[in-house]
Amino acid sequence: MHIERSSDDARYLQSVALRLAQQCRAVIQGCLFEWEWEDCDEEFAAIISAGLKEYGHRTDFEN
Repeated sequence: MHIERSSDDARYLQSVALRLAQQCRAVIQGCLFEWEWEDCDEEFAAIISAGLKEYGHRTDFEN
């Protein structure tokens, strides 16, 4: 069964992905220049968001 996702879900997913990305960046922050932090957050967030979306699709099939 596929469950429709709302735009609120998409915004929440992006918010969670960005928060997790910032936590990941904090771990490696000492290896980055300050001007690289925002790019790093965005790259991590994209990877995390894709993973969360994939996980969400998997759980739709399991329910």
